[in-house]
Amino acid sequence: MTGTEGDEMSGPTRPTAEECKRELEIMQIICDPSARAQYERRPFGLHGRTYATDGKILLCIQGEHEESCDCPPGIESILPPVEMVIDGAWPYPQVSPEVVACESCGGTGRERNPCGQCDGMGRCECECGHEHECGQCDGTGRGDAPTCCEDCGGLGKCALYESVKIGGVNLDTYYVEILNHIPGLMFGVSDARERDNAKKIYVRSDLVCGAVMGLMDHRHRMHRIGGRHA
Repeated sequence: MTGTEGDEMSGPTRPTAEECKRELEIMQIICDPSARAQYERRPFGLHGRTYATDGKILLCIQGEHEESCDCPPGIESILPPVEMVIDGAWPYPQVSPEVVACESCGGTGRERNPCGQCDGMGRCECECGHEHECGQCDGTGRGDAPTCCEDCGGLGKCALYESVKIGGVNLDTYYVEILNHIPGLMFGVSDARERDNAKKIYVRSDLVCGAVMGLMDHRHRMHRIGGRHA
């Protein structure tokens, strides 16, 4: 494969209509309609290919099946290079995320919106020095009309994903779960010299190619249940 503009990728072939629909459904999972960057909201076409990314994973198929959009320069250079060293078939590790209360909203499903009068304490001190229940929030400490929590989508719960090492790179198993849906996937690094300190792994199949950024640590990551990041 190559990241050079206009070159044909040596691995993936142009998908059939049915294959294209299946791969685009997978690619859509990693997009976030609420993202600031347009290129992270939906798959997009560029120079004869269709891409999808959220800034941490990039997937690509042959053919422009979606409209183009403004995207960061050099995005094509992230694709697996021709000299990609293939470590082997994708190991398909089983992914079983734990469902936990959302840390951002405390499980309420609403954004934390503290009362402006008592700063969320629920109690105020009057001029005479005595403490009393806040009259603005009736002692709840909450402000008016809290909005839906963006991190959990209002569910109050998130999926907690562990990290796993594949090809010497720590990966968020949220992305492993997505890649598990791509049949015939292979993974590797761009050069054998990168193996000990690679920051991302490359993936490719007969129809799809891309890259996944590694994690800097082994901390678990929270994501929305059913997709998208928390």
